[in-house]
Amino acid sequence: KITHSNLCSEILQVSTPSLFNEDLTYAKVGKDISCNLGSLNIAKAMDSPDFAQTIEVSIRALTAVSDQTHIWSVPSIEQGNNDS
Repeated sequence: KITHSNLCSEILQVSTPSLFNEDLTYAKVGKDISCNLGSLNIAKAMDSPDFAQTIEVSIRALTAVSDQTHIWSVPSIEQGNNDS
């Protein structure tokens, strides 16, 4: 029985470390990634009268989540998003 998995381990995007000052402020903001996952009930998706449309809408919805997410407390993710 599988109880845990890192579903974001497949992401291949360049990341660079941030550098911090002694007071933990950023000396240089690196590039990080944010993994946004979505899921579908595969049985219902396969039974859809328009499978391609189901997939397209799903991808557009997940893209909207990514585009509308602002992670102000993690500037390295914002930097990675802006540069990709």
